[in-house]
Amino acid sequence: MPSGKLGSKAKSDFLDFFRSVSLLVILAGIVFLAYKIIPFLLPRAPEETYESVEEPLNLVESSFTETFSGIGWIDTEKTTAWHDLKTSSFMLPPKYELRELNNFTSLLSGVEIVNFQKGGYDCVAVCKKGEILVLNPVNKKIVNISPAQTAGYNLVGLDYLANGGEWVVLGEKDGNAKVWIINVSPAEAVLREIAALGAKGDVGIACLRDKCLLRNGIDVQLLTFSGSRTSAISGVQLPVFDAAGMQIGRTDAFWLIGFVADNGENEFGRAEYRSSFYKFDGEKFARVLEKDFISEYRGDFSFGGTSADWLAIYGAYQGQAWHFSATENYMTENWSRFFGIRVMEEKGFKPQILENGGAFYIGAGNSLPKLLKVESNTATDLSRLLKDFRYNILAEGSEANSVLIAAIDQEGSTRIFMFKNLGFDQSVNRAIYSKSVHSGNPIWSARFSYIEGTVGLRLYFSADGGEEWVEARNGEKTVFEKSGTDLRWRAILEKQKPKFVTPSLNLLEVKYEVLPVIPN
Repeated sequence: MPSGKLGSKAKSDFLDFFRSVSLLVILAGIVFLAYKIIPFLLPRAPEETYESVEEPLNLVESSFTETFSGIGWIDTEKTTAWHDLKTSSFMLPPKYELRELNNFTSLLSGVEIVNFQKGGYDCVAVCKKGEILVLNPVNKKIVNISPAQTAGYNLVGLDYLANGGEWVVLGEKDGNAKVWIINVSPAEAVLREIAALGAKGDVGIACLRDKCLLRNGIDVQLLTFSGSRTSAISGVQLPVFDAAGMQIGRTDAFWLIGFVADNGENEFGRAEYRSSFYKFDGEKFARVLEKDFISEYRGDFSFGGTSADWLAIYGAYQGQAWHFSATENYMTENWSRFFGIRVMEEKGFKPQILENGGAFYIGAGNSLPKLLKVESNTATDLSRLLKDFRYNILAEGSEANSVLIAAIDQEGSTRIFMFKNLGFDQSVNRAIYSKSVHSGNPIWSARFSYIEGTVGLRLYFSADGGEEWVEARNGEKTVFEKSGTDLRWRAILEKQKPKFVTPSLNLLEVKYEVLPVIPN
């Protein structure tokens, strides 16, 4: 074949191949463009998740409140924090020692103590039958005074004169009241009568240095002592208050007097009682709270603590309380949340208040078994330790961070215990896990809208039943990046360096938003 024809044919085949390839490239380009453009021209199907979309306009808000009055909404299998059912709070587990002083217990069989206090190195107890006992925790001995003068008297008051190192006892019998002073010495105990009066109602006494405030119904007298005798008895001009009841107490620097007035019924037909309390330095009164407070329950005042750290409690079916501490700006805290119906045993009582080592210890006197410890802005009800007794009385302990407990059993015998506060278990962090707060529609967001607790809490949410957790800040909204239909919360209580401090959680409210329908 001639070479010219061969070259012409090769050229023709090459052009045909080039045209075919070009056509395929053009067709491929058309298909690619169609793939990219046509979806924008057609209606788009809804996405399967809503991770990156803007906040929908049709969210439904719901809320959940946890008061911790029970554990129905708590995942108890995962929760490691300590729950106090009486105070309705979670905290680190309390640590303590409870030791019976057998030397005293063996000597108090058949003896029922009704009042018990520590002064100097001794404790003095007055008994139901009129005996007066001197207990020395150091040498572990008991001296029974049992003077004939007090026989048959109901010994209702007992206090210590720090300046003279003597004790004052108040008794009542057949509408009359008497006051005695006792000089307790290693050799003997001498009792002298210093005052007698006709009782105008229930009576009480509170002593400070070399003076005692004596309450007789709603009248008050001031007894001033010189040595072991009274040098003056004078009436006290009280603040103007239409009182139906009155109680007295003291710190280490001033007296406190609480008044209760019966206002009758309010506009809703419920009982109403108006109350207030005052400081008294022996000469003048100073109102403590700016305004009177109101309760629908009749109650009695109790006071205790030091001048730098003291507590006032209105003991009623629903208690009320105020804590005062001498900080740079004298601080007042409302502690009524610690004295709810459960703590007040659904009937109320007149509290007994002691302070030791920065903690307050609350008893119920000779009415029922009670031991409430309040410290670090947290209340712990340990009354279960005394559940087998009829009642108990507290006295200042001879060791730091301790109290003595005179517990009276069902047979009328007294057993003496030393309770030593060891703070809280700081070995590990503790956790509270909730059960499902919401299940069903997808959860968009959640926030802790209200927290009643202390520092040392870390908060979390989970939208998928606890598989993944997101740390949250109190009051701030947490929007979940991943959809879920099972909302739960978690709180971590962090261990603290001071052993007497614990994080606590008393109440929380969760607000959350869900989509009205489940996305396709």
